[in-house]
Amino acid sequence: MFEALSRPYRGSPLDYYAYSTLSTSRIRFFHASQRFGKEDGKMMIAYDSRTGNVQRFVDKLNDRLPSVQIQPDLRVDKPFVLITYTTGFGQVPEKVEAFLADNHAYLRGVAASGNRNWGANFAKSADWIAQRYRVPVLAKFELSGTTRDLESFQNEVTSIAAY
Repeated sequence: MFEALSRPYRGSPLDYYAYSTLSTSRIRFFHASQRFGKEDGKMMIAYDSRTGNVQRFVDKLNDRLPSVQIQPDLRVDKPFVLITYTTGFGQVPEKVEAFLADNHAYLRGVAASGNRNWGANFAKSADWIAQRYRVPVLAKFELSGTTRDLESFQNEVTSIAAY
């Protein structure tokens, strides 16, 4: 059930985090820099998906940007942008709130998925997060987004990464 690193543990417990692979239900432990090197110059994407729409949006980025799905106890030690869904009547998901409580220092922007049928509450979680953490809303997209949504999001992320 558990797959450990082939080398011995070195560093603090916060240097390692669990990454759950939903398709295999296995947990892998690895150092954040093994997946997201600080030298790559790309902004990292942290995301959460309940119905799969955000996951599909991130998958469409075709590995242009490194990404990690939010997991309990995940610690991010480099700048990132958040992509989340909206729940209820425009609320931020509890899992995302817990993640941001520990990682907001590196948050640089937010995007959210939603359904336009909710009117003023469409992708409202992005507005709440942007207001609370004083970061820009990079994108609001319906369901899993369009090609135009992807291009616009990537341009926004590129401009933040250059700053």
